[in-house]
Order: sequence, then structure tokens, then C-alpha cells
Amino acid sequence: MPRLKVYWNGKANAMMTPSQSKATAERYALWQHDRDLNSKARWNASSVERARQWTLAHPEEAKERRRKAREARKERRMADPEYAAHHTAKKAQHRANYRKAHPEAKRTEHLKQKGWTAERYGNALQEQGNCCAICKEAFTTTPCADHAHTVQPLARGLLCNGCNSAIGFLRDNPLYCEAAAAYLRAWAV
Repeated sequence: MPRLKVYWNGKANAMMTPSQSKATAERYALWQHDRDLNSKARWNASSVERARQWTLAHPEEAKERRRKAREARKERRMADPEYAAHHTAKKAQHRANYRKAHPEAKRTEHLKQKGWTAERYGNALQEQGNCCAICKEAFTTTPCADHAHTVQPLARGLLCNGCNSAIGFLRDNPLYCEAAAAYLRAWAV
């Protein structure tokens, strides 16, 4: 008597109808797929953890490897125009996706560079009554977040474009501003 092939669910193929056989084969394929995915996910998670632990244990070596990898990518971009174009397109796509996912990020980063936070900006706008801190006119465009040009930028106030440009052209120097005011008073009509 020939031996019956036993499937993973324990049933012999001679005892199954063709539809049962097909369903069993599909279930087995799904089970294999899930098993492979899970084992890959476990392996990936453990390899990522091992890499992280190694990086923490060897910071200087990791830094050197990252530097070498950056240099290699740069050399490849310089040598291969097709790779460079692909790299540029990929960077642009990443930037666009990030901006789409985080629309406030660019404004927040811009304010942060000037010593402001989004909360502080909102509070200043409310305190100033939606008016420029110098000319006291209502804002018609987005207010400029004025800041002291120091190593750690210091937030000062919200200005209209004209006032912000004026103090910038006068190099944020109060003496120049006073001299300009005296000059204008002397030539007032």
C-alpha cells in the first residue's frame, strides 16, 4: 500500500477533497509567509539593537564609519551623475513629505533660530494688539520676529516689514536710530 502524504494540519491527502487540498495549501502558504515575516522582524529588531549597543560601546569608531560612509556617498555622487540626480530627487521628495506631514515645522524652526517659540510668538502678538512694536500700525502681513543678534538670539518684539528693515539697515544701533530721528526732525516740513 502506498504511503499517504501528510500535510501540516495532520490530514492525509487521500482523505481531502480537491477544494480542501487547495484551502490547506493556501493556509500553509499564509502560515509560511507569516512565519518568515515574524522571523525577519525579530532578526531585524535584534540586529538593530545589537548595532545600537555597539555604537554606544564604540562611539569614536562609529563616528569614523559614518564619516567614511558620507565621503563614499559624496564621491559616488561626484562620479556618477545618474546617482547624483537620483539622490537629489530622493532628498527633495523626503523634504516634501516631511513638510506635508509637519506643516508647522519650518515656521517653528525659523522662530527657534531667532530665540522665539510658537507660544511666545502668539503671546507677543496678543500683547501688542496685532500691531507693530515701533510704528504701532496693525499688521497687514506676517509680523517679523525681531531678535537681538547675539550668540544666543534674544527675542525682542514683533515688527512690521518696514520697521524691521529700517532697524536692520541702521545695524541695530540706537545711536544711528537717534541720529536718523534728529535728521528727520531737522528737515521736517
